[in-house]
Amino acid sequence: LCAFATSRSEKEYKEDDASKWARSVRRFVDGLDVSPAQKYHYTNQGGAVTLADYDDAEEFLHTMACMEQCGVQLDKTHTILQLITAVLHLGNIKAKPTGGPRSPCQIVSECL
Repeated sequence: LCAFATSRSEKEYKEDDASKWARSVRRFVDGLDVSPAQKYHYTNQGGAVTLADYDDAEEFLHTMACMEQCGVQLDKTHTILQLITAVLHLGNIKAKPTGGPRSPCQIVSECL
């Protein structure tokens, strides 16, 4: 998701039905607030966000195509991606306790 959302490559867009579908995926992914994977606490802990000889953006498109072939409607896919994006953002929130066990937390920083 992060690689696809932050890439601006048009290499996957040819003039066929699959590319029309890819363009529709691009339209709703562009509407999400997604940053590169390095910016998220949940995706940058391993030290290597990318793998050699592995195209995350291409694999994302493949996953989206598989979801479509399995009958997952585009609006449901969009909801799933919104949830994933929300979880990535929540992982960047740092909080500290303000008192006892029943006291509220204080947000210390938001990493994005």
